[in-house]
Formats: sequence, structure tokens, C-alpha cells
Amino acid sequence: NLLFNEGEDVELFVKLNKMGYFYVVGYTQTPNGTLSYLLELQEGIGNSKFVKFVNADDASKWMSLGEFSVEKPFGVESLQVMASNHEVTTLPSTFYDEASGYYVISNDIKKALTTSRGLKKKKSAKDEFSEDVMSFTTMRR
Repeated sequence: NLLFNEGEDVELFVKLNKMGYFYVVGYTQTPNGTLSYLLELQEGIGNSKFVKFVNADDASKWMSLGEFSVEKPFGVESLQVMASNHEVTTLPSTFYDEASGYYVISNDIKKALTTSRGLKKKKSAKDEFSEDVMSFTTMRR
């Protein structure tokens, strides 16, 4: 369990074992409620700001996603990395919350989980998809 305080900067890293695409869904649980959101990974328009590509040269290497500031809401946070060897063209639907600055999927974690992952019939042996989760806690100083 990791603990981060308000205002701290955190650098996030990911590593894919082969060439592919990925995006990150954040989940926050606080005493006042829950929140799920898409993490902005780069500048862009539409879905391009949420999806990153890892080329063959960068596969199996730790790749920095940049620094992120610890901001409210504070609570127990999980980051879920969704990766695919095919271009990611569909993301969970979001709305931009002006007050928080987050691209919110839902204020209901159960609903968000049902829209951010699922099982589909395997099309071929070459289709691959994976995910991982990191959990940590944030708090006001």
C-alpha cells in the first residue's frame, strides 16, 4: 500500500511485453462516494488523449507516462491498465467534469467496471488483451 499526500507529484510507468495499445482507468473510493475516470495520457483530440501506443522497440521496457499531481478526491485509488495488440477504438463513455477536471466514466464503481472490461468470444489465436491494477491511498496533508 502506497500513501501519497495532496500536492505531491507521482511519476507513473508501464511496461508492455510486446507492441500494443493501452489506456488507464482510475477508480477512487472516498467516504463521500466513488468515482471512475479515464486518465489523460497525452495531448490530443477525442480518444487519442487516452490511448498510447508502444512500438516494438519499446516493448518490455518501462515507459514513463509522465508526472501526475495528487489532487482531490482523496481516498483509496486503483489504476487499471487495459492493453491490446490491436488499436483501441472503443473506450468507456465519459463526460468532462469542469469542477474536478476529470473525464468521468461514472460515480458508481460497479457501473464503471461493467463498461470498462468484459469478455468477448476469441476471434483468433493472435488477438490478445490484458490488464493490471495498482492500488494506493491519497490524503490531504
